[in-house]
Amino acid sequence: MTKDIRLIIIESVNPMDLLQKRTESQALGEICEIIGHEVAILKAFSQSDFIKLCKYISSISSMHDKQKRRGVPLCVHIVAHGNDSGLQFGKDFVRWKDILHAMKPVYKEMNY
Repeated sequence: MTKDIRLIIIESVNPMDLLQKRTESQALGEICEIIGHEVAILKAFSQSDFIKLCKYISSISSMHDKQKRRGVPLCVHIVAHGNDSGLQFGKDFVRWKDILHAMKPVYKEMNY
């Protein structure tokens, strides 16, 4: 049996994706909930949104878990257009090194 995870999906869809209902976060979230995972979907429309969301995610604390579970793995899944050089958040193209730097609070400073 697999251990439950906490999945946070950060999605950056462009306006045309929104208009034409091209999104994967909703379906991915529903499937993961069906198999027993906790899921939250957050939207990033710019590089600054992405940075703010990473800081927000880093505020997770096991002290707030109503089921008092510790050690539940956290997975951050990013849904965005991109290429070998980076990802697109709205009009902002963010290089991989900058994505890694933005996520530093999640993997270095989180009290979890």
